[in-house]
Amino acid sequence: MAGPYRLGIVGLGRIAWLLEQDPLRGKPCTHLGAWTEREDVVLVAACDTDPERLEAFARAYPGVPLYRDHEAMLTRESLDLVSICAYATARCEMVVAAAEAGVRGIWCEKAMATSLAEADRMAVVLKAHGTAMTVAFMRRWAPPYYAVKTLLEDGAIGKLESINVHFTSNMLHTGTHAFDLLRLWCREVETVQAWLHTDSADAAQSGYRFNRQTPVTDLGGFALLSLGNGARATIHAADKAYFRFEFELLGSEGLIRIGNTQRELWQAAGSAHFTGFRELEQVPFPEVPATSCWRAAADNLVAAMEGRAVPQCTVADGRQALAIALAMHVSQREGHRPVRLDELPDTLAVPSR
Repeated sequence: MAGPYRLGIVGLGRIAWLLEQDPLRGKPCTHLGAWTEREDVVLVAACDTDPERLEAFARAYPGVPLYRDHEAMLTRESLDLVSICAYATARCEMVVAAAEAGVRGIWCEKAMATSLAEADRMAVVLKAHGTAMTVAFMRRWAPPYYAVKTLLEDGAIGKLESINVHFTSNMLHTGTHAFDLLRLWCREVETVQAWLHTDSADAAQSGYRFNRQTPVTDLGGFALLSLGNGARATIHAADKAYFRFEFELLGSEGLIRIGNTQRELWQAAGSAHFTGFRELEQVPFPEVPATSCWRAAADNLVAAMEGRAVPQCTVADGRQALAIALAMHVSQREGHRPVRLDELPDTLAVPSR
């Protein structure tokens, strides 16, 4: 294959293109922002069911054909690449339709689906049509998070004992980002135990709404995860008066803090306050390339579509992160018992943004 590649975008919200207007964010910071940096990708169509979003997009990108129906767009435009930024409730059907229409590369937002049955259906259709797809867990392309993986493997903080995870929002919509990183660092999650927000006040705070009317059951709360390397992770997820996405990795010889605005490495050293004791002192976090995870993800998908690489965040990765979030709902419904990922019902569906 060779470009130029014809691109279509489904869902014209923040992550599709609007966040590029934020003056404080590094650029690119959206699907379209990343695609427009590539000279071999041409935007030829966009789709949304919201007339206001279509009007706003038309003002910014005059001349680009706009659609309110993704199937009509796929039928008429003969696309090579599609970014799917619609709500999770529609992503399965959209991915299937795109693959069946001959699209060669799909960049799908997270969570990739609302159930394991949907995720498995997507995987089967993608394989049958030879379509490359990557799931938008963007930290998979961010060097600082791979630096954490290297620090753990090199024993920089000794034996990893626990990870405290804090994020502002819901388990599927935001939490799957965190769960994917736990898998990157610590192998598979073995069991999940959860205490989700269920009373009306907490649910109203932690549950988003979509289509402006239909309530979403993707909730926040607390969870305890047993990790494949013997460590445990505590998950703290709820709306707050501030934004937070952060990990604290505690080891026998030090700790790591990393998040959207933090990179810290602390290691044990002789105490300056107590004779014969050791305390933690901060040391430099490893230097990493200042690359854009958005551009790297777009480049990775094109390379996968051309047969030169595999996606750094695969359909299987997306499925496992989704399974961790779904297991929390099973645990909640069954008296907060620890739940293994291999015992989840395929049909359990949790709507999410």
